[in-house]
Amino acid sequence: MIAARNLMLYRGKKTFPPWDGSGFFSGLGNHSLNRNLFDGWFVVDD
Repeated sequence: MIAARNLMLYRGKKTFPPWDGSGFFSGLGNHSLNRNLFDGWFVVDD
């Protein structure tokens, strides 16, 4: 079964500098939160 997901993009260098440029994906089906690092349109680390 496919569950709805959300996406939040984080930009900022003061509060969490290592997370700058990260995308956070949440899944309802498996109750997960995943962080991926983006370089433009491409995921460079997950």
